[in-house]
Order: sequence, then C-alpha cells, then structure tokens
Amino acid sequence: MISLADIHDLEYLINHPKIYPSTGFPVGGTAQAGGFFDNPRNKAFIGMYGGMMFNHEKDDIYSGHFLFISGNRGSDIKRSARQMLSEMFTNHGASVIKGYPPRDNRAVRVIGIALGYHKINDANFVDDFGRECETYEVNKKWLL
Repeated sequence: MISLADIHDLEYLINHPKIYPSTGFPVGGTAQAGGFFDNPRNKAFIGMYGGMMFNHEKDDIYSGHFLFISGNRGSDIKRSARQMLSEMFTNHGASVIKGYPPRDNRAVRVIGIALGYHKINDANFVDDFGRECETYEVNKKWLL
C-alpha cells in the first residue's frame, strides 16, 4: 500500500542512511524538502519499502526519483514502485516520467529498466553535483 508523502515522510526518506549517500548532497549534511512542496504538481509517495518523488518539469512530464531503502527485496521494491508510477499516470496527469540516474548508480538503472524505463541516447549530462548522468524515460503506454 502506498500513500502521498508529506514533508516529514519525504525528509525521513531522503535523509535515511541507506538513501542519503546516493542523493549527491554533501556528506554529513541534512537535506530539506520544503521547497519540493512549493510546486503543487510535485508529488511524493511513501510505502513499506521507501518511496518515490516526482518533480513536475513541464506540461505532463515529470522526473521520478527512487527513494527505496536498500536491503529490501528487489521484487518488493519493484511492486511498490509500479504502484507509485501507476498513481502518477492514472491520477496525477503524467504521460512521461523521466529518470536521470548517475552513471555509477547501477542499482537505480537496473530497477528503472525492470520497471519499463528505456534509455534516451545522446541525452547524457553532468548534474548539479558533478555526477555524469544518463536519461531514461517511461511513458503512459506502460500501463497498457
């Protein structure tokens, strides 16, 4: 079961010791999620194994971020993530959800591909934290 996350849920996930190191935020810091909720189209969900946050980019396009606690079974994480993606496509107007995993974060790429994300060639970039990232996306047809 999943539910919409509030600021406390989201900050708990982002700052969880098994999630925070992969966020790109400075070592030893604490991430604040208040600005995320300034845009009412941004959504975050929490479930038994972690959660996802979805930043509204434009129109019906979002970027999705996995916030699952490592050590849980991949099949459980995949089931929870599918519910969250389905919620975005069905009830929140998303038609495309992009992902921008750092090239060195294999686990994120693997779960994304297992969920139906596909790589967009020639869309690599360096993020605000200096990490080389790739671009993946999944679209609403995934639900069919």
